[in-house]
Amino acid sequence: MMLSVSLCVWIVVAVTQTADSQEDENAPSVPTEAFPETEQPAMDGTEGDYFADFTCSDGFTKYSTQCLLYVPQAMSWNEAKENCRSMGSSLASAFSGFQASEVHHEMKRAGDTSGKVWVGGHKSPEDVNWSWDGVSYFNGVGDFCGEEPHENNCLEITADDDSACLGDTDCDTKLPSVCGTILM
Repeated sequence: MMLSVSLCVWIVVAVTQTADSQEDENAPSVPTEAFPETEQPAMDGTEGDYFADFTCSDGFTKYSTQCLLYVPQAMSWNEAKENCRSMGSSLASAFSGFQASEVHHEMKRAGDTSGKVWVGGHKSPEDVNWSWDGVSYFNGVGDFCGEEPHENNCLEITADDDSACLGDTDCDTKLPSVCGTILM
């Protein structure tokens, strides 16, 4: 009887140790540096990335709040919107300064260091409130270049080497664009 109990205890210990070592082998590796320094806001799936399981469509770059794709072809705002929709996205959101900086970074990454690109902000001539293509839960905009404009109905980002800001432009103007998908 004593031999049976000893044998059972030994088997339980051996199985437990084997299971523990298998869990360790299958455990994900943890980076030694919790918040690696980066020179760009693009996300790489490291700790602190709340959307680590989210993957962007082919060609899009993952940032902290959205996946972005620079489109160099000059189009009107409506043509750019339809082009983004054909790829399953919308024109990029830039309703905060942080999102505008992500769009600016995507422009620079694509080689457009100073220029204008369409983003998703728009309004109708009858309504002075801005809304965003593909975003139904937020009305408002980030930082304008100078005072908030009112004469045009489509938003673009004007960028130079170091910064970017929003401006309104005639919707028929032909500009490159940035498509985006909000991470949720």
